[in-house]
Amino acid sequence: MVRPPRPGPDAQRGDFRPETDGIIRKLSFKSFAAEYKCVIVWLPETMNEEAANKILKILEEPWEKTLFVLVSERPDLLLPTILSRTQEVVVPRLTDEEVRAELERRGSAIRRKFLPLPGWLRAT
Repeated sequence: MVRPPRPGPDAQRGDFRPETDGIIRKLSFKSFAAEYKCVIVWLPETMNEEAANKILKILEEPWEKTLFVLVSERPDLLLPTILSRTQEVVVPRLTDEEVRAELERRGSAIRRKFLPLPGWLRAT
């Protein structure tokens, strides 16, 4: 797994050419499981210029029924040409307390659904 560097004005851009080539290759396949293909690009602002230009080319001439979701912490670091071909949807960051409360809520729901465990599955 390639982990992108943290974005920032002085951060070195990651080499995502293999990933962008993989996206292009996979999008050329016919979709059998769903009507639409969806590509999620995590932290696109960390891509180097060559990788960003490959993504830009796909955004300019997308395959039919293909959706792209670019998840960015710093959209101001994206190429202006990429920004001009996207629609921004701002999702506010959840606080630690909001995340903790939701995990506890979901954990309780999971425990109610699956517990008590059958005797053969309980740890001894």
